[in-house]
Amino acid sequence: MLDGTVGNSYFERFSELSSLSENIGVRSVALETFIRKKQVTYERFDSLYWPHFNSQYTKTLDSSRVFTEIVSHIKGGMQSLEPGEGKLSRQDYLSLSENRSSTLSKQKREIIYDIYRSYENMKMDKGEFDLADIVADVHRRLRINKYEGDEMHFVYIDEVQDLTMS
Repeated sequence: MLDGTVGNSYFERFSELSSLSENIGVRSVALETFIRKKQVTYERFDSLYWPHFNSQYTKTLDSSRVFTEIVSHIKGGMQSLEPGEGKLSRQDYLSLSENRSSTLSKQKREIIYDIYRSYENMKMDKGEFDLADIVADVHRRLRINKYEGDEMHFVYIDEVQDLTMS
């Protein structure tokens, strides 16, 4: 679905890729290089983003916990898939602290959501993306467009535990 079988590929929005040759081999190598350079993984989040957030926030939280909350709940949870922007609203995210199994207070969630908003702004300014952005785009395109690829009867997913609910 990154190939345009459900509307335009997520990566069409990046001007750096639009000038590439239509030669599939050249384009796929360039796309792979681009993804490696522009995808925000936890390691990039921790080293390139975390030091730039408000230190009053970061001194009380762990970067891995914050990144996990962003990609697994704010942007990657089941509620984030509902029609909209592919993310939980502040209020919906804060309400997760009312769940019995929650280990985060409402105050900590408020801080995490503020960091999330800063992260999204920084990411946009840098022209970068994370996996949750791609997943939200695929879900949005599947709601809007007709799938034009090969018919699939089954999909098997290995290592599903490494994926978010979305």
